[in-house]
Amino acid sequence: MTVDREIIARLEADCPGWHVWLGVSSLWYARRVLSSPPVIVRAANLTELREAISEHASRGTQGNRGDPDSGPSNP
Repeated sequence: MTVDREIIARLEADCPGWHVWLGVSSLWYARRVLSSPPVIVRAANLTELREAISEHASRGTQGNRGDPDSGPSNP
C-alpha cells in the first residue's frame, strides 16, 4: 500500500497536535503529541481515524501533562 503523504499532512493539519501514520498491519494510527499518559487511536481507514480523533477530542483532554491545549502543566 502506498502512503499519500499529502493526505496525512492534511489530516494532521485538520487535527493539530496529532501525529498520523500507517502501521505495518495496514491499520491507521494517530498519537496525541506530548500527552501523558500517551494517547493513541487506531482505525481501519482515514475516515474512521478522523472520527476516532474527534471522539477523543469531544471527551476532552484536560489534565494531560504537556498537552498544548490543557494549559500549564502541574507535575
